[in-house]
Amino acid sequence: MELRHDGVHAMLVCPGYVKTGFQEHARGGRVPAAVLRSRRYAITAEQCATAIRRGVERDARTVMTPRAGWILVALGRLLPSIVQTRMARMNQSA
Repeated sequence: MELRHDGVHAMLVCPGYVKTGFQEHARGGRVPAAVLRSRRYAITAEQCATAIRRGVERDARTVMTPRAGWILVALGRLLPSIVQTRMARMNQSA
């Protein structure tokens, strides 16, 4: 915000799970089951790029894709300890 008057803009992009070939080519063994389950919410790289383009066009400060991610943000603000505990459990299983 300090540099806005100089024409510098920043945008936070929060993509959810994006379907790519990364995990199939990463070393380190099998993909954790929790990650595999989360694929049902995955978006394509094209969908992610479209959301980012729209954000740039409307000078957005934040782009969340898929849009359902905003629900997690709202829950995190309303019930922070519950969301943090759940996220910690997810990270331990991955």
